[in-house]
Amino acid sequence: MKEILRNAEDKLNKKGYCVANMLAPYNDSYEVYNGDMQVVIDHLSLAQLADLAELL
Repeated sequence: MKEILRNAEDKLNKKGYCVANMLAPYNDSYEVYNGDMQVVIDHLSLAQLADLAELL
């Protein structure tokens, strides 16, 4: 699980995006920010985050 997150974060960071874990009650969800620190997409599961990293 940590490896999947690390790989997705690395791929997205290389493309200029940042990943953050959402706060309670959405601890199992992730947000993706652009270079201006604006939320691009949120409420992603780990699997969705990994898929997004592959798509971009």
